[in-house]
Amino acid sequence: MPCDPERCPCYQKGYCHRILNLQFLLPDCPGFGVYQLDTTSFYSIVNVNSGLKLIRGTCGRVSMIPLSLKLIEQEVTPEGIEKTVQVLSLTGSYSLAETQRYAQTPPGQVLLLAAPDSEPPDDLFPPEVREPVEPAKPAPSCNQALLDLWTRAKSKVWQLDVRDEQVANWFRRNYRIADVRLSDFDLIEPPSQVTIEALAHFLMSLQHHEDSI
Repeated sequence: MPCDPERCPCYQKGYCHRILNLQFLLPDCPGFGVYQLDTTSFYSIVNVNSGLKLIRGTCGRVSMIPLSLKLIEQEVTPEGIEKTVQVLSLTGSYSLAETQRYAQTPPGQVLLLAAPDSEPPDDLFPPEVREPVEPAKPAPSCNQALLDLWTRAKSKVWQLDVRDEQVANWFRRNYRIADVRLSDFDLIEPPSQVTIEALAHFLMSLQHHEDSI
């Protein structure tokens, strides 16, 4: 149910507290994992939510937008006492124009975009001080990334003995996909309506379920 901490008697008596569960992708790390960071810091929660609100307001979404999560020092005055604390801060990794370029790309194709050009122009330095530039590595295939995720998800589904109605309810509730069933996980490829984002989220949910068993 909605909770207003300023009016909730349980919160006022210390029976519960605010908590931020921040889930994010690290696409350059080995595997294809979704990671989670939890904090009860009031200032970190405000900073992260403010950053998300700004990104959503300028880009229309926050999913598959490159962002930077940093631990910074911030001056705070809890109960009138000034002190310096370490808090989280969420900011854009690139310029506003570059970030909006990512936002205009379908979420499933963001990882295929080339990184913004940070190399100096050829005529910035004289020839004697130029360094050779290594050729850029090709971006991973979107289809291959989807298949890798699908293989991991299938393994988890059968390992955890997930039921047909659990699969159907999850995709219908989270992504409004009504026709994903347990039998689909016998196939080599996922159904066409299942995206990389949906599969990554589904795999994360399976992992959380496994951790809670």
